[in-house]
This record gives sequence, C-alpha cells and structure tokens, in this order.
Amino acid sequence: MMTSLFDSHNLRYNLLITWSGLKGSMSVFLILTLHARANTGTVINNIVGVSFIVVLLSLIIQSLTVAPLAKKLLKKP
Repeated sequence: MMTSLFDSHNLRYNLLITWSGLKGSMSVFLILTLHARANTGTVINNIVGVSFIVVLLSLIIQSLTVAPLAKKLLKKP
C-alpha cells in the first residue's frame, strides 16, 4: 500500500526533521569564507560577530524547543 508524501503522519515527521536540521552550518561556512577572502577590517569583523550570534541564538532556541515539538507531533491521535 502506497502512502502519500503529504499524509498527516509523514507531514509530522517532515516538520520535525526540518525543525531539527542543520540551520547554521551553511551560514558559518559562508561567513568564514567571506572573512578569509576579505581584507581585515571593522565591518567584516562586525558581520562575522553578528552572524555567529544569530546562529548561536537559533541553535539555543531550536534545541530548547525540539523535545516539546517532538512530543506534540509524535503522540498518537
């Protein structure tokens, strides 16, 4: 029996996987590449600092909310 990709069961798993994915890894890679290629200066250092703060905050928020989200999404109806 084939199940649809948009079945409510699959949609719950997809939402959970999306929420707990690697959100900041590409941002950190790109900003470090930019930092390595650019001349050192105040502007690039500020961009790197702000980027790391944003990635750190998103990591904290996601790690604190993934367990409650998993309990809510994966409980049996």
